Amino acid sequence: MIEYKQYAPLLGLFMLAILFVFLLSTPDDFTSRQMHFSTQLHSGTASDVRVNASLELGDDVQLQSFPYELSDFIGFDQSIGSLKETLGADSILFRGYTNEESSQLIFLLIVQSKSSLSFHSPRGCYQALGYEIEEESEEIIHVADPSWTPTHLINYEALPDWAKQELAVSPYGGYLPVNKIVVSKIEGVEIKERRVALYFYIKRWPSSDTIDMIRVSMVVPTSGEYEESLNVAREFMGYTVPLILEPYDGGDEQILILSILSWGVGGYFLIILLLSICLSLVAFPKLFKKK
Repeated sequence: MIEYKQYAPLLGLFMLAILFVFLLSTPDDFTSRQMHFSTQLHSGTASDVRVNASLELGDDVQLQSFPYELSDFIGFDQSIGSLKETLGADSILFRGYTNEESSQLIFLLIVQSKSSLSFHSPRGCYQALGYEIEEESEEIIHVADPSWTPTHLINYEALPDWAKQELAVSPYGGYLPVNKIVVSKIEGVEIKERRVALYFYIKRWPSSDTIDMIRVSMVVPTSGEYEESLNVAREFMGYTVPLILEPYDGGDEQILILSILSWGVGGYFLIILLLSICLSLVAFPKLFKKK
């Protein structure tokens, strides 16, 4: 019969590894404040940007307080019908916005789901609604807020020419990559409807599986170019981002072992005690070896 003490070293090594991970982490590593702006739902990319939340999207009261006026855009509520269930969302905001200058209608959709596994991406949702995917790519949006500087976001060389020209004229704000999808609904051989959408995700991994998505969409001409509509969508999303997110401020970057040691004698005692417990388990079989 195998004695339980034979498992003590394995338990001790496991606890020691957990202790080192804990002591070398920062408080932000264990909270939902660790958020990332991303173009991917289930994986990370080199262009992911760490951010802080300025609006709690899981709080219906805060979510509904999202402004109805964004620069020259005026908003109005849209009926969500079964949209919440279709998207697998726990919280949702769906609004239409108009701009007198462009006379175009923009739809803003903000959703949050407690589980990324139950969340449906725009690609899947559009296909479920009978749309065909014409095009998928990434676009760059200008975040129109002085608190967002180019140093917070993607590097200068990755910017398209139009963004470099804007930056030369107005060096405030920054730029972020977002997803673009173009879909169409076809009856027979005729395109009845065509839409372009820009969207991105907010992820809290590894502290939480909660996922947010912000999507801006527009109906565009059924044939030909849609650049004018795309520019309006990019501009609108640039106004949206600063109302939801803030640049990451660094948070509490001091690792926990330094924070604990700053307590003085009590901190040193706690570290020594935790290490002693782990090491005593590792050495347990030798300490109590049968004669």
